[in-house]
Amino acid sequence: MINNKQIQDTPLTDGKKLSDFQSVAPKLGGKRWGFVGKTEKEEGMYLVKRELGGYETVITAAENDMIVLECLSATLIKLILGNSFAAETTPVRLDKETFTRHINTEEGNELVTETLPVNDLSNYGLASKILTCNSYQRNKKVIFDDDELVKLSLIVCLLGVSDVKQEHLIDHYSDEGSYLKRHTAIIDCAADLNGHTRSLDSILLGNKTIYPIKPKYYGVALKIFHRIIDIEFDLMLAVDKYKHIQVSELCDNSVLKNKLHLLVCHIKNCLPQLDMKIQSAVLNGDLKLDHYVYLELARMLERFPEKYRLRILLDNIAIFKKEDEVDQEEILNLLTVVGTSELFMQYLNNKGNSSMPSIGENHYSLFNSDNRDEATKQSNDFKIANNHSSFS
Repeated sequence: MINNKQIQDTPLTDGKKLSDFQSVAPKLGGKRWGFVGKTEKEEGMYLVKRELGGYETVITAAENDMIVLECLSATLIKLILGNSFAAETTPVRLDKETFTRHINTEEGNELVTETLPVNDLSNYGLASKILTCNSYQRNKKVIFDDDELVKLSLIVCLLGVSDVKQEHLIDHYSDEGSYLKRHTAIIDCAADLNGHTRSLDSILLGNKTIYPIKPKYYGVALKIFHRIIDIEFDLMLAVDKYKHIQVSELCDNSVLKNKLHLLVCHIKNCLPQLDMKIQSAVLNGDLKLDHYVYLELARMLERFPEKYRLRILLDNIAIFKKEDEVDQEEILNLLTVVGTSELFMQYLNNKGNSSMPSIGENHYSLFNSDNRDEATKQSNDFKIANNHSSFS
């Protein structure tokens, strides 16, 4: 994952030049000038291309603006979520007046030498590293984590990536020893950085092309919100990586930083609303699992803050009973608020001879307090209420 030190250590000069690349294959489809290429110093292939200005989703006609937005968007996604969520994307200075590349023709691949017209706002392209799984053993079991798709779905909404097509989503794999883990990265992801103009409801819809966000994933959204708030300074530093590229006033360094600051402020303002949505989802039973999936209950609890977990577990007691003893113990370890695991076991050991303890407004004061003394007091009140219901 990119960190603060790495960004500070990144020189504000051109990292890659067009002359560093050699064309090895044509670029597939699209109107942009480009090719598949490699460099002498690195392994792997890159998609090298120029950009077009004037997209419907990004209001700018300058090609350099699009280069900065696409590279910045990939950097922000990797910074917030991790390296597996976006392809490595870097600016490429067009340092040659002519270039020889492969193109598709009726006869097949052909090498052509072309002149590259440039100007002050159109003298950069970009290189995206091509993600591949050729080196992995294909006979291994493949697993994937739907939480990763939720994170990607949410972040494209927050950053304002609105034109997401299936071809922009690339599956790639990490070798975990006995199995392969499938990840999904987004490419060609220029963002307009307009997430601060969207309502919380709109953001929580996610991007349906990637993955719909349901209430059981609201805890994932909460973690992403806090992540963005925590690294606001790093987000600003990421913008500085591209300030050596001449852009129009629409993508000026200060403009992009201000948009990111507005996004962070908007997220802070949305936190109380998101907390209320989580409380409503818990109270309405929206987090009740409808069938058993191995360790899905544990994953559900881990998504949400500790203060919500007892009620979620009570709603899913039938699922809990289907886990083996070792996994049940792991689930109980997730009840970290003082007294809640004992409280749950007390109900479980009643074996249905009493009604489920009522979790009313008094218990929900736990939602707004991190004080463990208060948590203990509420647990004691809860036990008294349970004992009373047993004798009534």
